[in-house]
Amino acid sequence: MKPYQTLFTILFILSFFTTYSQVDTIQNSKTNSLRIYTKPKEGVIIKIDSNYFSFGKQYFFKPGKYTFLVWAPTRELISQEINITKQSFVKIKLPYTKEYKTYRKKLLAYKVKKQSLRYLLLGGFAYYTSQAMSNIHSLNKELDREKEAALQAQEQYNAAIWLEDFNTYRTKFEAHKSNYNNTLDEINKSWTNLTIAASLTAVSTYFTWRMSNKIIKPQYKETPLLSSSSIGPSFINNHLVMNLTLNIH
Repeated sequence: MKPYQTLFTILFILSFFTTYSQVDTIQNSKTNSLRIYTKPKEGVIIKIDSNYFSFGKQYFFKPGKYTFLVWAPTRELISQEINITKQSFVKIKLPYTKEYKTYRKKLLAYKVKKQSLRYLLLGGFAYYTSQAMSNIHSLNKELDREKEAALQAQEQYNAAIWLEDFNTYRTKFEAHKSNYNNTLDEINKSWTNLTIAASLTAVSTYFTWRMSNKIIKPQYKETPLLSSSSIGPSFINNHLVMNLTLNIH
C-alpha cells in the first residue's frame, strides 16, 4: 500500500471514531429533543458541534447546554447557546449582512439610474403628447364654433336690408373669421411643436439608451461562513451517513 493511501486510511478511521463519539453523546439519549426553525428556510445550514442538522426536524440530545451555528447565504452567521429541555424548539431570524444591504442599495440606485436614462425622456414626451393632443382637440372644437359663427354672420349679412345691419353682420363675420384663422394657426403650431418634440425625443433617447448600457451593474460576492460538508461519517436521526467532503466554516 502506498504511503498516501495508508495516511488516508488512518485519517478516515480516526474521523469515524471521533465523529461517532461526538454524535453518540447527542443521539443516544432520547429524553430531550430539539427542533430548530429559521427564517429564511432555504439554503440554511445548522451546525451543533461537528454535526449538521435540518430545518424543523426533531433531534435528541443529552441534557445540557449546546452552542449551535446557523448561517444562510446573504445572512449573518448566528452563534447561540441553548439549554435543551424536553420538547425544546428554537426560532431564529437571520438578518441580512451589512455587505448585502449595501449591495441592495447600490443595485437599486443602478436600476433607477438605468431606467431613468432609458425611459424618463419617453415618459416626458408621452405626457407632453397627451397634453398637446388634448389642447389640439379643444382647438378643433373652437375652430368649428368660429366657422359656424362666421357662416351664420355671412348669411345674416346677405339677408340684411338696413344699413346698420350690414355693418353689424360684417363686423361679426370679420371677427369670427379672424378668430377662425388664429385658431387654425394655433393648431398648426401645436402639430409642428409635437413633431419637433418627437424628433428630439427620438434622438435624445437613442443616446441616453446607449449611455444606460455603459453603466456597470454592481456585483455581490460573499465568502461562505459555514458549509454543510463534512469528513467521514455522521449521524442524522440515528442513521449513519458517510461523507468524504471537507468542512469549511
